[in-house]
Amino acid sequence: MTESLKRAIPGILLFVAAMSRVLPHPPNFAPITAMAVFAGWTYSSLPLSIALVLSTMLTSDIALALINNEAGYLFHGMLPVVYGTFVFIVGISRYIAKHRRSVVRIIGSLLLGSTVFFVVTNFFVWLLSSMYPRTLDGLMMCYAMAVPFYHVNGLEPFSLVRNALLGDGLYGALLFGLYAFAKWKFSLAEPASSPTIP
Repeated sequence: MTESLKRAIPGILLFVAAMSRVLPHPPNFAPITAMAVFAGWTYSSLPLSIALVLSTMLTSDIALALINNEAGYLFHGMLPVVYGTFVFIVGISRYIAKHRRSVVRIIGSLLLGSTVFFVVTNFFVWLLSSMYPRTLDGLMMCYAMAVPFYHVNGLEPFSLVRNALLGDGLYGALLFGLYAFAKWKFSLAEPASSPTIP
């Protein structure tokens, strides 16, 4: 394996994770928060981390729009909020990674990323939509409605929050695990812009 390909491994993992969104999956069971955390941990260059996450996310959004013939994947009012939240999570994860690094801190970064995504995106759902009154009670109702179990198309009840946490955990384990395996298998040297992943 060439050195340039070795250096590209984190980006390849991000791209594969993003494109997995086109496969059938439970609602909210997605790799997006795990991708932002992984990028923040893998690269010490914040612009590079952000560019990789946003470009891979945009690619998968375009693929979803084409496959489903639905432009809503690309043109909706929450898109800047969602992408902006990813940028924020990358920054948080990069800050955590600059200190003592451990598996526990990776798990903490994933949980924090999930929480940030839930809080920020649902706040803007309340702020930008007409679904809830613009009051504190309306905001609390918005958060409350994002948590409970729902029935969709006759499926068994599921929790959007539970699915999001499970997705973040599984994809986080895959991204960090595959990267650690690649480092061991291919004697992957850390590029100058990347700190060591435990």
